[in-house]
Amino acid sequence: MAEIASEKQAEAQLVERAKTDEQAFRQLYELYFPKIYGYIKKRVGQTETAQDLVSETFLKAFSNLPTFVYKGAPFSAWLYRIATNLIIDYYRQEKHYQKVDIENYDLVAENQDIEKEILTSQQRMEIDKYLIKLPERERKVIELKFFAQLNNGEIAQTLNISANLVGVLIFRALKKMKNN
Repeated sequence: MAEIASEKQAEAQLVERAKTDEQAFRQLYELYFPKIYGYIKKRVGQTETAQDLVSETFLKAFSNLPTFVYKGAPFSAWLYRIATNLIIDYYRQEKHYQKVDIENYDLVAENQDIEKEILTSQQRMEIDKYLIKLPERERKVIELKFFAQLNNGEIAQTLNISANLVGVLIFRALKKMKNN
């Protein structure tokens, strides 16, 4: 428990330093970029669009950092909230449906045999098929939990809901996916 508290304190200090020190912001960027990129890429499917939205996420974070007040919630929750809002805006403005960039959709390592590659591809397509059927709120929770690998508390802070509701939404979504 003390280790978690010291991690939160270290993050809070880094965030405060980042308000005036570009090097500190660069550390935050390097720490959170892979997770934010993975989250956005899963939601929009296209590499170029994901890269643009990640850049915009960190630009907004950098621009608004002086007004950020650390209230005990992880900095990542704020970043995910920014990213989620940008994704919503992207789909509203462009009226896009999720597209897949086939060239960059190779999820299987080259050294795996073809049967395993086909099985993995089919499993991912099945998961995507079930996710599309979920209500938006449940889909967001599942994506944050399993693709962005956030814990229930971080998801709650990102979506501005209670951690208990996050657990309920995950349970409902998984039950729906299992029954379909």
